[in-house]
Amino acid sequence: LRRAGACLLLVLAGCVAAAPALSKPIGTMFRETWTTREALPHNQVNAIVQTQDGYLWFATWEGLVRYNGLEFQVFDRRNVPALRDNGIRSLRVATNGALVMGTSRGGVTILDRGRWRTYGRAEGLGQDEVMDAALDDQGRLWVGTESAGVYVLDGCTVIRHRAGGSLPSDVVYGLLPSRDGAMWVATAEGAVRFYGGRARIHAAGEGGLPKAPVFRLAELQDGNLYAGTEAGAFRLQGGKFVPVSDLLPRDGVTAFARDHAGALWV
Repeated sequence: LRRAGACLLLVLAGCVAAAPALSKPIGTMFRETWTTREALPHNQVNAIVQTQDGYLWFATWEGLVRYNGLEFQVFDRRNVPALRDNGIRSLRVATNGALVMGTSRGGVTILDRGRWRTYGRAEGLGQDEVMDAALDDQGRLWVGTESAGVYVLDGCTVIRHRAGGSLPSDVVYGLLPSRDGAMWVATAEGAVRFYGGRARIHAAGEGGLPKAPVFRLAELQDGNLYAGTEAGAFRLQGGKFVPVSDLLPRDGVTAFARDHAGALWV
């Protein structure tokens, strides 16, 4: 995962807070590339999000980076004591505007209205190696770990979901808070939907899923839920998973998107 050859590539058109107009010819845009030579702390960017104030945020192996359209500002253990590890694997914006960061060896850090908070072993997590983290619509913190299952922090209460119970595997690859209030978990042995205190397991090799790890779950504008697995792309239909298309190879899938013309990108 720590390939040094990756770099950050952005297409800019106007200020950072505005998205490029879709009708604008690509020939009128310009491209800039930033690496460690231009002040990025690391050349691998694991996630990019934009907050409502227009800032772009980047998760790197050497800290969290904020971009204001002119310069980068790096937040790491040197200037943020609450950050216990510089390696940030996941980054997402919660519905309340908070930034939620899953770190490789330092638990979960949340930046909310200028306040930094970190949750790790001392706060009830069984493992500091985090693959993904998310706040649900009730304000509970869900944490997917590298090999210790899922933890849910609700105030002073900590709930653990593990293999043999509500999870098919303790190896977690990602989380997905869905529009209906459920929380989906992608694991090495299938996917799980948590809703109303119950868990429904979609085990690998059953219900249409291949016998392979589920790397990514996505809910797109068309209302469908997609699963990217080590053996192809699948869509949830009628409670079961079906292949997205027979034309797609049964290769590893890690991302989905729909463009404004309705095409699905895999």
